[in-house]
Amino acid sequence: MDRALRRRVELTPSGNLTFRYDPEYQAIPDATPLSLSMPLAAASHKKRAVLPFLQGERRRVALQSGAHDAKIRLNRN
Repeated sequence: MDRALRRRVELTPSGNLTFRYDPEYQAIPDATPLSLSMPLAAASHKKRAVLPFLQGERRRVALQSGAHDAKIRLNRN
């Protein structure tokens, strides 16, 4: 089985953000969650856990690419 992490982030027109791991990835015995706030056992994760994770990832990528004082803004509506 391909051990690549598979996941889906969805943003509805009303601004609801959800995150789901692929069930096949969740079934791997030693699979690792992306964040402690988004455990593999949960069916899906809501905006309050997903948004801070995505903001942190965007900041990390921006800083690794040489951006300084990167201001990361995601829709919070």
